[in-house]
Amino acid sequence: MDYHFTGVWEYNLTVSENTWRVICQASALKREWTRMDAVSVIADWRLRAIPMEPTRIPGTPDPAGFIGPALDGTELEVFADILPEKREISVFHMMPARPHVIQKIRKAKNKQERKQR
Repeated sequence: MDYHFTGVWEYNLTVSENTWRVICQASALKREWTRMDAVSVIADWRLRAIPMEPTRIPGTPDPAGFIGPALDGTELEVFADILPEKREISVFHMMPARPHVIQKIRKAKNKQERKQR
């Protein structure tokens, strides 16, 4: 796994042979967390659901939810729009993981797993 800085607002995340551009919206950077923290959570997630819930904004994809470690080890929640046709992950929310969000992502993940059976 490689992280490549490509500009002020974006990073590339390479997992195996697949490269995705990770972009952080200003709303995700309101707190002390950085773009590289978002990349860390997405790359090293311990819990994720894609999608996490139906979108609230017409015309946008259903958001994904990730729980994972920031660079300093703090467990964060990250919400992002996954755009496969652009190979892009657009992060719009990032903050320390809250219990009700962990539960929401776990519930969505379990629901997805039940559908796959």
